[in-house]
Amino acid sequence: MKLYGFLFQWDGFAPHRVSPEAIGDAFLFSLNDVPKFSDISDRHGVVIPKPLPKNWRLFEFISNEPLTKDDSVKPPRTLDRNGYPYWIHIRTNMDAGTVIVAAATFRIAVQAVMTINAYVLPKMQRRNIRVAELAERLLRHESKTEYYVTLLTTDVPGFGEAVKSLSLEGEDIVGAEFFHFSNSTSNDSQKQGLRYTNFTAKRIGLRPIDSRSECGRFGTDNRIEFSDDGLQELEDFLKYVSV
Repeated sequence: MKLYGFLFQWDGFAPHRVSPEAIGDAFLFSLNDVPKFSDISDRHGVVIPKPLPKNWRLFEFISNEPLTKDDSVKPPRTLDRNGYPYWIHIRTNMDAGTVIVAAATFRIAVQAVMTINAYVLPKMQRRNIRVAELAERLLRHESKTEYYVTLLTTDVPGFGEAVKSLSLEGEDIVGAEFFHFSNSTSNDSQKQGLRYTNFTAKRIGLRPIDSRSECGRFGTDNRIEFSDDGLQELEDFLKYVSV
């Protein structure tokens, strides 16, 4: 299943803010106070589609309004007839101070985040994976990489109004040598493709070199996309970028 969500910084992981009973994970403990949010990771009778890595938990979120087109014409799929249930994947990393909130659509994830921030203090703050730095590191391929670039969306202000943005998608964009980093203006350098100084990466998709599937897509707007089939691969990537 495809999941869509957001990456946040949460300052409540700081030791001086953690109550003794919440020392295991202060954020998850705080979710106990959020109405219509319940941890179903270990609930009897709930079949979790895929095994969850250590840092992940599965929650049920009951929305007061339908958040998908299907739900607007069907009765609520829950014994609680006062709301509409949705699954929310939450990942916490106390060392990095980060939280990921993801669901089947961005709309569901947004509603879940708004609900959490209404009850949990301090509020989650948006955090971005530094896409431009990551893209430069991978595109320069100055050292052996663990990831191929499968998607790259960029702003290209160097071309004025003629070309404002560019999006590339493939199995290994770096291998295509579409970009180059030389300051040279020789004809040979121009043949290699777009000069790196002419663009700013805004969104990137990656896959491990030993896999045919993406581990995720990440944007400067703190949005992330990934599949529950590849949660462990996503975990490995988040460790790679220290998030």
